[in-house]
Amino acid sequence: MIRDIGHAIFSHLKQHWLLYTCLIVVLVIGLIIGSMAPRWLTQDSQDQMATYIGNYLDNISQVVSDSWHQTQTFFIINGLCIGALFFFGMHLLGIPFILMILFVRGFTIGYAYTVISQAGSWPLLFIMLPINIIIIVLLLVAAAVSIRYCRNIYALGVNFRVNLHYAARLLLLLAIVAVCALFNGYIMPILVSIVV
Repeated sequence: MIRDIGHAIFSHLKQHWLLYTCLIVVLVIGLIIGSMAPRWLTQDSQDQMATYIGNYLDNISQVVSDSWHQTQTFFIINGLCIGALFFFGMHLLGIPFILMILFVRGFTIGYAYTVISQAGSWPLLFIMLPINIIIIVLLLVAAAVSIRYCRNIYALGVNFRVNLHYAARLLLLLAIVAVCALFNGYIMPILVSIVV
């Protein structure tokens, strides 16, 4: 079964390699520009960010006790992102917006990682890395599915079966985001408090 899933993923990527390559390029450009953005901040702003991160790490026990709020915030931000990608996938004019959302999300991740690394919080970076890799993959998949759906609407027209598959993929991605949000809200603060 695992071999079949791996084969299906490989054949899907092989069939749509150009689309995924374009989406990865847009995301990487966002990550690069986002990682350069903190250099453009004034020294006062950089010090403020370092103080904010230091306060977060100092008050990690309060963050652990407020896990539900962390979970909600994570789910809302990433769920809205994926929902917006699917929404814009229903319109031909939505393709530029899909690319823009992917770029902006890459920018914010690159910016956050650079600010945290400049503050010297390397353990926090390594703890955040796996969850953000999963989110990046989910965003790429959501963008690819949305663009393919958009192209199919105008090539083949709309039918119930295609809409059902599209909605099912959205719900599957949102379910994975919910699991990531639970990890981010309940497990990650505990790991940070142990490591830091």
